[in-house]
Amino acid sequence: MIIDFLFNAVVVLVKGVFGVLPSLPPIDPAISGASEWVITTVAGAVYLFYYILGGFFYPVLVLTIALLGFEHGYHFVMWIIKKLPIGVK
Repeated sequence: MIIDFLFNAVVVLVKGVFGVLPSLPPIDPAISGASEWVITTVAGAVYLFYYILGGFFYPVLVLTIALLGFEHGYHFVMWIIKKLPIGVK
């Protein structure tokens, strides 16, 4: 509820700021075409990168998080075992 209120407050603030600004003039078709070409090229490169490394990235991320957290998990488990009355001394 609080997050919803804050989000709505930001939306109202942004709409208010853009409502005060004057309307922009029309953009030249050459500039519009060039910007669409840049966006299409970047999107194609990102898609190619995702296609090549998409199946590789998720397992590497999971393994990295597991390896970084292994030592902490090991120490936590050993701490619990040492606290048990039949635990390792």
